[in-house]
Amino acid sequence: MNHKPKAALFAALLVLLSLAAAAAEVPVKSAWVAAPPAVDGVPADWGNPAFVDAAGGDVGYAFANDANNLYVLLVIRDPKAKSTIDKTGVTIYFSQAKKNKDYGILFHKVMIKPDEYIARLEKQGPVSDEVRAQIKSKPGWYLYAHEVKGATPEAAPASETPVQNPVYKVGVQGPMTVYEFLIPLERPASTQAGLDSAPGKTLFVGLEYGGMTPEMARANARATGSSNIAGGDNITQLVSSTGTKVSAKKYAFWSQVALAAEK
Repeated sequence: MNHKPKAALFAALLVLLSLAAAAAEVPVKSAWVAAPPAVDGVPADWGNPAFVDAAGGDVGYAFANDANNLYVLLVIRDPKAKSTIDKTGVTIYFSQAKKNKDYGILFHKVMIKPDEYIARLEKQGPVSDEVRAQIKSKPGWYLYAHEVKGATPEAAPASETPVQNPVYKVGVQGPMTVYEFLIPLERPASTQAGLDSAPGKTLFVGLEYGGMTPEMARANARATGSSNIAGGDNITQLVSSTGTKVSAKKYAFWSQVALAAEK
């Protein structure tokens, strides 16, 4: 029996698979920005970003950078694709190896009490009696916060240029929910979140949100009478306080990103 045609076909198939894999690994280009976009949840100053479409087009994200920071724009076009993002926040992972979750930054809103809010403001300067009264008129305030997840990499040598802390904001544009993030490229201190990268370098970036927090899993177990209070990625629905089923799907998107070099 002549096996040469089959061998040739198999070899050709391997070539095609290799080419497809190589094409899939083409880095997403981060756009160079001379004037950094305002991190305000309004994407107007991004111009015409080169979106990476995900979740069947329901979600899109784009990257930009300057000499100091990486900027990430995440747009959830379909409200159904928000899942439980308001509760879980967004974790952005950064690594040299694909889908490596050793290091990431969680961006989420946390509720703080009025006295804690005032104490934070006092570190920046005097707080008037009028502002104090306004703050204390509410039981709590949401703060856009961030925290390092996983191992903390070594800090880079201190730079003479002050490094900004990571920040993010959320905005609503019609049916779309817009997230904007700023992450510094440098890490001058081991306690500060950053990338330890630079313009012209390439790294893997993963965006993850949704799923269930431990608190949500416990509440869901009580509502459904289930003994499963651990939650987990396999749970895609939870029951709200009104008895309505709500999507709790976890979304995760990864891209190899080529940071733009200074123009």
